[in-house]
Amino acid sequence: MARIIKETFTIWFTCLEAATKADPDFFLRLTVAWNKIRVRCAKYARSLEDPIEVLPLHQDMKEVYGLMSNVIVLLYRLGWRPYHVCMV
Repeated sequence: MARIIKETFTIWFTCLEAATKADPDFFLRLTVAWNKIRVRCAKYARSLEDPIEVLPLHQDMKEVYGLMSNVIVLLYRLGWRPYHVCMV
């Protein structure tokens, strides 16, 4: 599982870097898409009451497809709260 997580985030940051270089307006569209997908995938977050709880994978994960959805779900499942995407 650690390898999948590492490779997912490596690909995410590689794509993010390439896209922001190619299109100056990409970040604005990314922010809108991130917020929509974050809300849609929030049900895969760990419980705030029991942060140790590891949620089982849902049988019905129709909302999770594509790189951004998988990144957001991984962040939720790792106990993070991906409220916004930030480029520094």
